[in-house]
Order: sequence, then structure tokens, then C-alpha cells
Amino acid sequence: MIGTAITVLLVLVCAIYWATRLSPAFGRVFWSGTDRLLTACHAPEGVQFWARRRAQGKKAGGCAGCSGCGSKGGGCH
Repeated sequence: MIGTAITVLLVLVCAIYWATRLSPAFGRVFWSGTDRLLTACHAPEGVQFWARRRAQGKKAGGCAGCSGCGSKGGGCH
């Protein structure tokens, strides 16, 4: 029973991770809804701030969108 619950939770976390990576629009909607839910549940302010920051998304374009382009001395792609 516990193993099933852990497996389901792990698959759900992985699905949310990949859905937000593949579709940033889904990620913004998901994290915005999570922020509203956390606010309604009176969650700690730090957790609400984290969800609010994730809902805003990353700055598009330039080197903010990729990892390590400064270390290679070239463009992102």
C-alpha cells in the first residue's frame, strides 16, 4: 500500500515536471493555481512566495533561457 502511494506520487511529480518543461504556459497556469490554493490554505509565506515566483516564469531570450552559455564562450545554441 505504501509502495503504491509512493509510486503514484513519484509519477505525478515527474509528470508535472515534464509538463511544465515542455509547455511553459501550462507551468504558469499550474503554479498560479498552486499559489491560489496555498493562499487559501494559509500556507507559510515562504511556500507561497516560491509558488508565486514559479508562476511568473523565466525571462525569455538571451542567456537567461539556457544553462551554461557563459562558460562555453558562445551563443546558447
